Formats: sequence, C-alpha cells, structure tokens
Amino acid sequence: MKTIFKYELELSDHTLSLPLGSKILSVANQHDEFVLYAEIAQECGFFEMHRIFVRTTGEKFMDDSGRFIGTVLSSGGDFVLHVYAT
Repeated sequence: MKTIFKYELELSDHTLSLPLGSKILSVANQHDEFVLYAEIAQECGFFEMHRIFVRTTGEKFMDDSGRFIGTVLSSGGDFVLHVYAT
C-alpha cells in the first residue's frame, strides 16, 4: 500500500529524509506555502537522504542538480522556483 505525503519546501538547497524507496512526485504552491509531495511505499524504519535543489529563473547552476521535479509560482507569477532532486 502506498501513501502520498506532503513536506514543506524550503526556499534554498537542502536535504530531505524520506523512507527508503520513496518517490518524489511534484511541487506546488498550497495556500501561499511551497510544498513537495512524495509517494511513500511503506514505513520500513530505514531512511534515505534526498538533496533538493531550488533554482530561480535565469540562475546559472551546475549540471548535477538531479531530476527535475517541477516549477512552482507565487505572487501572481512574480516569484518562480524550479526544483530538482537526487
């Protein structure tokens, strides 16, 4: 059985501890808060660290930022973040 959990998305690069085998699905703006959704298979007691990289439009960055997760907007589209994860 799987469950989708929601996590607060920080506005800078950070790490996120998720149960082993979790799959990061998407990012969104919910009630003016940035959130990340992840699919959790089962709580197995083991965790793995995921690096979350947050970029702004036009920002230069290295090509090792991981898999693109999504783009999230706020302030009517004036503030835009692009999120990657490993």
